[in-house]
Amino acid sequence: GGAGSSGGGGGGESVEAVQKRLQKMRAALKKAEHLAGGENRGETTYAALLQAQRDAERAMAEHEEQITAVKATAKVVEDSVQERYKFHRRFLKAQGVQAVSDFQMHLSRRSMGGSLRFDHKEDVLEAQVAPRAGDAAARSTTALRSLSGGEQAFSTLSLVLAMWQLSATPMRALDEFDKNMDSSFQAASLKLLFEIFRQQPGRQFLILTPLDYSSLFREAGVDERDAVIHRMPDVVRH
Repeated sequence: GGAGSSGGGGGGESVEAVQKRLQKMRAALKKAEHLAGGENRGETTYAALLQAQRDAERAMAEHEEQITAVKATAKVVEDSVQERYKFHRRFLKAQGVQAVSDFQMHLSRRSMGGSLRFDHKEDVLEAQVAPRAGDAAARSTTALRSLSGGEQAFSTLSLVLAMWQLSATPMRALDEFDKNMDSSFQAASLKLLFEIFRQQPGRQFLILTPLDYSSLFREAGVDERDAVIHRMPDVVRH
C-alpha cells in the first residue's frame, strides 16, 4: 500500500499534484500562444506562424514588384515630359526667331528697323523700333508712343502681323489699324496686308475702318475683286 501517499520513501509527487501542474503548464502555453498572435482560439502553432511568415514574404515580394513597375513607369513619364519641354523650348525659340524676322521685314516696307526681345521666363515681349533703319545715328526705342502717329500705327501693325503666325485661327480681324496713318502709310499697309492675305487663302480676314477704301485700294494697287466691301449705314444721332 502507500502508492498514493505523498510521503513515500522517494518523496515523489502524487498523481493529483502532477496533473494540476500539467494543467497549469498547458494553460500557460495556451496563453503564450495566444499572446504570440493566435486568432483561432489561441491555437497558434509553429507551423501556422511559419505559414504566416511565408505569406507576408510573398505579399512583400509582390509589393516590391509593383513598386519597381511604378518607378519604371514614372521614369518613362518623366523622360517624356522632359523631352516635350525641350521640344517646347526649341519651338518657342524658333517661333521667336521667325517673329523677329517677320517684324523686321514688315518694318522695312517703310525703311524702318527694329527687333523683338522675348523673355519667356517673365512672360515679357519688348519691341524696339528705329524710324530709319539705314541711319546709323538713329536710335531704337521701346516707347512706341514716342514715334509719329503713322510710325506708331505701322509699327503696331507690323508687330501684330509678326505674331499672327503664333495663332492658328480660321479668321483674323483688324480694327482701325490705319488710325493716324497718312496716305503713304495706308497704301504701304494695305499692300502688305493683301500680300499676306493671298498667301493664306484658307483664312478669312476682316478689316474694320471708318475710311472709304475704294480709292485706297487703287492707290495701293489692290484689285477690288480680292475684297468684299460692306458699307454700314451712317449712324443717325438724335
